[in-house]
Amino acid sequence: MTKGFRFDPSGPTLDIINGSRTVYQLGSQMVEMLTTVETFSAVTVAFADLTKDNMVYWSGSTSWNPADPYPQTYHNNEVGIPYITAPPQESDVTQDLMDVPAGADFFAGQIKLSRTSAPSSWFARTIPVLPPVSTWLPFMGGLSLPLEAEFGFYRMLHLYIDAGAGKLRIGKQTSISVAPAGVAQAFASSGSNPASYWHSSAGSVAGLPFKLGTQSVLAYDNVLTGNRQFADRGGSSQPSLSISTNLASTYSVDIVGRFGRRTY
Repeated sequence: MTKGFRFDPSGPTLDIINGSRTVYQLGSQMVEMLTTVETFSAVTVAFADLTKDNMVYWSGSTSWNPADPYPQTYHNNEVGIPYITAPPQESDVTQDLMDVPAGADFFAGQIKLSRTSAPSSWFARTIPVLPPVSTWLPFMGGLSLPLEAEFGFYRMLHLYIDAGAGKLRIGKQTSISVAPAGVAQAFASSGSNPASYWHSSAGSVAGLPFKLGTQSVLAYDNVLTGNRQFADRGGSSQPSLSISTNLASTYSVDIVGRFGRRTY
């Protein structure tokens, strides 16, 4: 035989040969596919909204004229900038598709998906779908597919056999990174006249400030004392922290494939 397959049942081995050259050799472990085609149509795969917090970045300045007669008048400016933040978090949720047939230890086939509900913007950017949509994508033995990614934001879809539970499962994973240094900023100041001040304050825990709200901007004069932080968190003109966001996303997923098992 110059070209083709050579099977040795004593091994057992299966060789693909081309003349005297062995192109590929499958050793003692072989595989067989079960005859039943498993079809899953329009499966809803939903990723939940994130756990969220908030942050206020406040800055202010005070100036005065030392030549003014006592009591001196202080000229103040303040800006309070609100953000919705996403604290560091990990989510790994599964949903079952079916029981695994006896003896099967892998699943191979094709998957097709489309996003039916998109998340809100992230740092004023649209969160893209990474893989091709409405296109059949082949997989062998299981699947780990990156779905969505932006700065500090990542989602994946997994399709696998949970051997312990005996289930074919979809895994939905979301990961939000730790906020970089500098997001939570201690009170600082510079200069004397004018004097500038700034700091940021988190609600409960520092997070990525992904959504900007409406600023609170003040300009006023007062006597004897400088900036009073009216536009800061807890002040009488604190900016609103009611900022609408929803980072949930939903996909419609079609899967066609067969279970298989390894033989020894």
